Amino acid sequence: MNEYIRPDLNSRINQVLQKKNDLDRRACKIGHEYTLQSSEMTLLQCLGSNPGKSVTALAGVLQITKGAVSQTLKRLDSKELLQRDEDPANASRALLSLSLRGRFVLQKYQDRQRVVESSFNRYLSRLSSRDARTINEFLQQYDSILDI
Repeated sequence: MNEYIRPDLNSRINQVLQKKNDLDRRACKIGHEYTLQSSEMTLLQCLGSNPGKSVTALAGVLQITKGAVSQTLKRLDSKELLQRDEDPANASRALLSLSLRGRFVLQKYQDRQRVVESSFNRYLSRLSSRDARTINEFLQQYDSILDI
């Protein structure tokens, strides 16, 4: 019987992983006013955690090119989610942070993420110790397989 379940289980695991991956890359709607691409949400979160950074510093934090940061910043700026301040040490460099609107959008996104995480944590808290160990062992094995 196990040999018939395993292909279905493998398929189901791949479906769930793909769904999570798709959700992470999908544009995020915040209210009726804002639709943000995943790259915009990533930069918004980075700015929320690292206010007052330059384009170069943000690129370093995210480990992406300055060009990629600049392109995404232009989109966030067009949505009035950024605040640019002159760097007192270098007048040609802008220090970036979130505008009031940007902080509001980030807070709404984080609130939504907390609801999803809370629901998942409630499910996990109801697992038996045995089931939790089985899932953990599975994840450890799957993680090591992905290291190939």
